[in-house]
Order: sequence, then structure tokens, then C-alpha cells
Amino acid sequence: MNTKKIMALTLAALMAAGTTVPAFAADISTDKDEALVFDGAAAYEENDDGLLVLDDGVVNPGDSLYFLLKDGPYTGITDKERDRINVYADWKLGKEYIEDIDVIYKKGAVPTGKVEFTVNGVKLVANSSSASDIEAAIQAAYSTDLKSYIDGIVASDYAKNDGFKDSSKWYAADAYTVLNSDEGFVETSTSKYYSNEELHTAYVADAFKYTVDGSTVTSLYATAAAPSEKVGQANVNGSDGSTLNTEVTADTSGWVLTADTGKVYYMTSDATVDDLVSASLATKVNSKKIIDKTTRQEAVGVSEVSGTVYAKADGTLLTDENAAIAEVVKAEAAKVSTSAEKKNDYTYWVEVKTKDDITTKELDLAGTLYLGTTKNSAEKNGTRLPVDMSLTNRLYDSSKNFLSVEDEVTIDPDANGAVKFDPDAEEVTIYFGENEDAWFTFNAQGQGALNLAYTTKFNKEIADLFPKANIDFITWTAAPAANRTGDLYITADEDTFLYEVTEDGIKEVNGAKYDEDEGAWHIRTRKLASYVISDMELDTSVKLDNDSSSSTSSGSNTDADGDKPNPDTGR
Repeated sequence: MNTKKIMALTLAALMAAGTTVPAFAADISTDKDEALVFDGAAAYEENDDGLLVLDDGVVNPGDSLYFLLKDGPYTGITDKERDRINVYADWKLGKEYIEDIDVIYKKGAVPTGKVEFTVNGVKLVANSSSASDIEAAIQAAYSTDLKSYIDGIVASDYAKNDGFKDSSKWYAADAYTVLNSDEGFVETSTSKYYSNEELHTAYVADAFKYTVDGSTVTSLYATAAAPSEKVGQANVNGSDGSTLNTEVTADTSGWVLTADTGKVYYMTSDATVDDLVSASLATKVNSKKIIDKTTRQEAVGVSEVSGTVYAKADGTLLTDENAAIAEVVKAEAAKVSTSAEKKNDYTYWVEVKTKDDITTKELDLAGTLYLGTTKNSAEKNGTRLPVDMSLTNRLYDSSKNFLSVEDEVTIDPDANGAVKFDPDAEEVTIYFGENEDAWFTFNAQGQGALNLAYTTKFNKEIADLFPKANIDFITWTAAPAANRTGDLYITADEDTFLYEVTEDGIKEVNGAKYDEDEGAWHIRTRKLASYVISDMELDTSVKLDNDSSSSTSSGSNTDADGDKPNPDTGR
């Protein structure tokens, strides 16, 4: 949006009588001049994206202002009735500053209640900013623009083709282990499950933690000095006074015990699961079991996943693929809910185009806009909007007074640049842009107001004459001329060339020299014109084709008062 610093726009906020909504709305056929009415007195302007937004209080000669319209207080209004509405004006002041007025249909920042947002690069619109409406908009796009995107998330994050599940949760493959028949055993006392391969590892670590050799266990007593059982009972360091009364003299290296005192079970290093079963310490797995790896207990109600199931990140099972899609939609909606922007929509506006003017004066504009099917009926039956504003190119100080330069000032590109000079001003410097695109120093004694507005916009017509050159432009739009010659510096690289833009091409700048200390081209001049900075020498004999570059009519079918050749033919 234009950031020009300028006096605030003053618009009358009162609407004429006749726009009040009746208690019971009549059909539009009763008053076709009110198919469209003014929707308040706020003025809008066009931003850099072509969108109409609330005006920032800046009204320059050449600007267009827009006033929002809405349907009148009637039923049955169609586009046919809307398109018959024209705008007319009665200007008390400043008619000569108006180029034309018209009713147009254009996109603007109008509150619609809807919001816009983007999912995977796809722009969507929801009926409101509520989570449910945003989800509904994403869901609606699933079957078209977002199908592959959402299906991809479902496949990668929700679809489960392995692992385990119970009635409510899915578990990863490493959460459980499967023991088929004869592949393992369950300890009788603890109901813990082990695979056959774990007999002398995990099982021993859990159940047989002690060895015969050591300071605590010095001897064993069993039913025989060399027991035939590879898993059996023994008594530590003495007889139990009953059956375990014979000291074991066999080689006990590698034997493990369930305890290091009293009556214990022993197991030899070559014992098998069958030996464990024979000692009634375990039973074999005789059917498929799913075992919790952490507790080693049977996972009752847990089964292996066959086919595809769907689950959330925390493992919660979803009923089917559609439920997974709904979860993705909800997650995507949560991502965009904070960034969703109010949707801008197309609607009807009154456009007031003003004429370009480089003046340093304020141009007063006052009058009334009318809406209706004809000028007579608009003034008689239509709605009206009083307009009171000033068009100006001036810069203003913090007190909203016309800026008076005493020694220096900085002017922004594409902004207002009209200033006056303090009566006591002598040498002043005008800086152009925060980064000093250029600066102009001159004696301002007795100097009148100057419009020093400038731009660095690209001049395509000139650039097209020299397609091999890299060209920059700086243009003083009002071509201001000071009373006295001053020093103009245009920032540029040392190996560049400087030219002045003319009506039909370019020309060399007399007396221009490159100042290495300043890093800029230096010109002694009174007048600030339009200049080309090129990375190569240009041929000044190349000229524009005046026929192709001449301007054409805007094609508008209205004038300052809104009169048209045939106002009933629409726009």
C-alpha cells in the first residue's frame, strides 16, 4: 500500500434519509433505485496486490477512492437490478479534479465471516474461523485437490500393517513376542514365559541366580552323591535331615541354584526344558501365545495385526480408514487455525478517480454522491453520500502542518514529496530514501514550495531500447526546479554510465562527473529530472517509436458527474 505521509481524509459519516431498513422488507420492484446503497462512509484504496483496503488517510491527486456498497432493504434483488445502478455526483468544490466516477465490481477487504488458508499449497475457504468449519473445508477438498496429500499422511502415520492390537490400542512389533507351540515354556510359580533359547540365559538370570562355588555355598546335599536328574532339589551346606542327606561329590561347576541357603533347586549346565518340566518347575507352551516383553506374562486379548489397521500416534485404534482421514483433517485444521485470514470477497463499489496533478497546493473536493438507475431518480429516490476531502502531494509534520524545511529532510520513494522552506533557510540538503538513493544540496533562501516526490520504478519503454544493458532509474515525478543551482548526487557504482530520459529516448547529462569519495554521480543543476544508470555505454541516437508509445483513452464511460452516453445500458 502507498505509505505517503499526508493529511487525514475527512468523510461525512451521515447517510441521507431513506436508507433505513423497513420493518417488513418490500420487493425491489417498489424502488429499483435502491438495489444498491452505500454501506457506510469509509473510504477504501487499492493496495499493491490489487485488493481494496481501508484508506490510510492518504488522498493524492491521481488516486482512486472506493466506497463500499451493499444490497438495499428489499427482497428479490438480482444482479440485473444491481447492474442497472449508476453513480452520479453533485460537486460543490473541485469538480475539475475528478476524472470520472463509476460503479464497479471488485475484490476488497470486506468482512464476510469467511476465512482463507492454505493446506499443502492449496488455497481453501471456510465459512468461519471455527475449527469445525475449517475441518469441513479441508474435508470437502479431500476428494479433489488434497486426496493424494491426505492419503499419504494416512499411509505413513496411521496405517499399521504389522505389530499387535487389543480392543482399543495398537502396539508396535517390539512390544510383544510370539511363542508358538513347543517354542517356549512358562514358569509354574510366576507364570512368566520364556523361549527355549532363553533357558540358560534370561530364565537363569531370573530364577537361578546363584552358583555352587563361592563363599556362601560350599557344599550341596541331595538324594545321591551324583544325582541323575539335571534339574532337582538339594540342600545348601548340610543335610535336610530327610531325603537330601547325601553330600554331592559330582562336578558341580556350571550348576545354578534358586537360592544360597536352605532347600533349593539346582540346574546343570546341560539341562533342557524337558528337565525343567520333569521337575515341575515349568510347563511347555502347547499353543500360540503372545507375550508381553516387559512382564513376560501372557498378553490376554492381544492379537497380531493381520491386514491393515489404523491408529493414532498414541496407539489408539481407529475404526477404519475414514476415521484416519478425519484425524488428518483435524490435525491439518489445527495447524492453520491460527494463520487463517479473513476472506476478501468481490462486491460492488463506487469508484472515484481523481486527476493527476503535481501541485504543491491542497485541492479541496466537496460534494454528494448519488445512486440510482438515472440521474433524476438517483437524486430523488436513491441513497446519497456526502464527500468532503482534500487532495494533496504535501508532506506534513507531526502536528499535521505543511512541512517546512530548515536544513534537511528525507523523502521516501513513491511517497508525498511537496515541502516548503523556512524563511531563514539557507543551504539545505534533501535526501531521497533511507539508503540515500540520491541527495540534493542547494541554497533555499527565498525558495517557494517544491514537489520533490521521486520514484525508482522501472521504465520498461526506455529499458526495451537497450536489451543488453542492466539499467536502473531514478525519476523526480514533478521535475522540480529550484531557484538556484545546486549539487545533485545520484548513488551508483563507479563503472556505470549516467543519462537523462527525454520524451523520445535518452541524452547525455552535461557536466556529470563521478565522485569517487561520495560513490555517486555529481551534477550541477537547478532541475531534477529522470535519469538512467546503466552498466554499459548506451547509444543516445536510439529513439522511441512515438506511435507505439502514445497513450490511449482510459475507456471510461463516465465523467466527473457520473453522466454516461446511455446510462441504462449498464457498465
